[in-house]
Amino acid sequence: MNPRWIKETTAVIKEATKTAGIYSSFDYMGDAASFQTEAFFAGYGAENEAKLLSISRKYDPNRLFQTLMPGGFKIGA
Repeated sequence: MNPRWIKETTAVIKEATKTAGIYSSFDYMGDAASFQTEAFFAGYGAENEAKLLSISRKYDPNRLFQTLMPGGFKIGA
């Protein structure tokens, strides 16, 4: 698929749902594209995002997974 088409179509859908009053900032991680990584976890809500970050920092205090693991979505990376 054409990456430009995907970005443009995603932007059109986002604006259409905002206009219709049905927009949600949540992106399902399994379907999200790499260009959607900015503030990805914000769609989970501030409380859940903070909890995920807390768990990440508890079990990976040196942030090895967040910094050394390639690809995917990482919280607070």
